[in-house]
This record gives sequence, C-alpha cells and structure tokens, in this order.
Amino acid sequence: MIRLRYLHLGSKHLNGTILRSISSLTELRHLDLSDNSVYGIIPLEFGNLTNLQVLNLGSLGTCRVGNLEWLSHLSHLEALDMHGISLAKQNYWVDVILNIRKLSFLSLGGCELSQVMYPYSSSFLNSSSLIEYLFLGNNNLNSSMYGWLFPLTSNKLRILELSGNLLDGIPKYLASLCSLEILLFDNNSVVKFPDFLNNFSGCTSLTLQALFVRHNRFIGTRSNETLTLKNLATLDMTSCNLGPYFPRWIQTLKNLSYLDIGNNGISDTIPPGFWDMWPSQLRYLNLSSNNISGESIRFIIKYWQHFLDRFEFQQILWSNNKISLPLWHY
Repeated sequence: MIRLRYLHLGSKHLNGTILRSISSLTELRHLDLSDNSVYGIIPLEFGNLTNLQVLNLGSLGTCRVGNLEWLSHLSHLEALDMHGISLAKQNYWVDVILNIRKLSFLSLGGCELSQVMYPYSSSFLNSSSLIEYLFLGNNNLNSSMYGWLFPLTSNKLRILELSGNLLDGIPKYLASLCSLEILLFDNNSVVKFPDFLNNFSGCTSLTLQALFVRHNRFIGTRSNETLTLKNLATLDMTSCNLGPYFPRWIQTLKNLSYLDIGNNGISDTIPPGFWDMWPSQLRYLNLSSNNISGESIRFIIKYWQHFLDRFEFQQILWSNNKISLPLWHY
C-alpha cells in the first residue's frame, strides 16, 4: 500500500473530513478526491506527498485552506485543481504557485480569490510561470487582479478562463501571449468595446481560435470596428448589447465556423453581400432574439438556396426576428 502511485476517489460519495492517513502514501503520483461532500481544512500533512504530479481537489465539498505552505513542498506538481476550495485568507498564494516550476494546469475557480488582501509579494513581480491552462472563473475579481495575473501568464499559456467575475476589459499584455488559443470571458461587467478589440492587436490576434464573451454589456462604438483575429474559428457573443446596428466587423473574420450573436438588440438589416463575403466553413450561426429585418421572402429563399449550395450548416437559428421562411425550409 505504501508504494501506491495512483489513487482515484473522485465522485465516490465521500463525506466527513479528509483522512490525514492519505499523507502517508508518499509514493503517490496522482491523487483525485474531486466531486465529493467533504468539509473542513486541507491537512498540512499533504505536504508530505512530495512526488505528486497531479492533485485534483476540485468540487471536494465545503473545504478551505488554513495554511497554503504545504503546497510549496509539491515541487513535481504538473496539474492542480482546487476548484471551489476557499483561499480567502491565503496571502501570497501567487508566490506559492510560482514556486511550483513544473505546473502547467491550474484551476482555482470559485476559490474566493477576491477576498485575498495580498495575493502576491513584490519580489515575484518579475517571475513567470509555465502554466498552459489557467482557470480563474467565479471569483468576483475586478480588474485590479491583472496586476497579479501578469506573472502567472507567459507565452506557454493556451487557455485562459476569467468568466463569472467583475472585469471591465482585458489588459494589453494579453495581446503578447503568442500561444493563447482560447479565452473565456463570459458573465463579467460593463466592457468598453473598442478597447476590448484593440487589446487583441498583438500576436494573440494570430493564435486565438475561440473567444467566449457571453452576457457582458459592451458600450461604445460597436458597428464599424475591425476585429483582427485572423484564425478565430469560434465567436460567442450572446447577450452582449452589440446593437442596434448589425456588427459589420464580423465580416472580417474569414475563418469562423461557429458564430453566436443572439439576443443583442440588433435592429437592422443584414448588409448587402453579407453572405457572399462569408467563410464557407461556417457550420453554426445564431442570429435569434434580435430585431433583424430582411427583404422579401423571395430574397431570403434565394439566399437559402445559396446556403445549401455553399455551406454545410449543422444549425442556423434566426427565430424572434423579422425574417421568416416558408415552413418547408426549416
């Protein structure tokens, strides 16, 4: 038993407190206690698990960290999931993370990070990490967090999740992350639209493939901006206050296969030649719950046949607009 290297107890309906005896399994490489109903403080003895490469405590229960010092001993850790565990009183937690040099996956969603008074020390301002997957959603963070986010980002970062916070935009340094492929920014705050677009002007404009910004309130000029994301394949801007004009800048995104601009208060017509300029690989399009108006049914039918000839749509949604089609076209 002492040589056990893999222990998977995720979703096993465990309850009570965490067994301190787990810390005696010092040969463990992979420990998964996620999705249970455990409560209490994470034992300091977890610091004895110095060979761990993967530690999954996500959705463990109503747990919190009393002292994060134990984590600094896990120098071989490559993946850490503490989703839902309170870090509310863990000053300098960023310092601890940066000391884990091999860490490439970090999930701290719902960890009450907004309540941490001093997340990092000045000595770590010039440090950087090798994290590729970083999840910080649902922490009620405001844009002051970008100060301590900076050392956690590097050109290794591929996925960044900041959804469910109180952010009003993204920092300019994200434009220099030359490996960033996916940004999740759903359910944040009031966002200045031109500034948001301009902060994608660096090499991120070449690498970003998926952008999710659902349920944000965009303000400022929104109709004639240019989004210079040359390889963007997925754009989801559901409920983002993009109207009243149809967002013509979307036509500059030539590699889209998935587009959702439903429920955006758009009260406009679809621009002439819109479909002629559209990328042929588009598979999903949602224009529903706007006030988009079309021309005659004959015009729509004509372009419906154009869809059939040019596109391979898996789904196209445009309900609750002023565009209609004969029943047999659905």
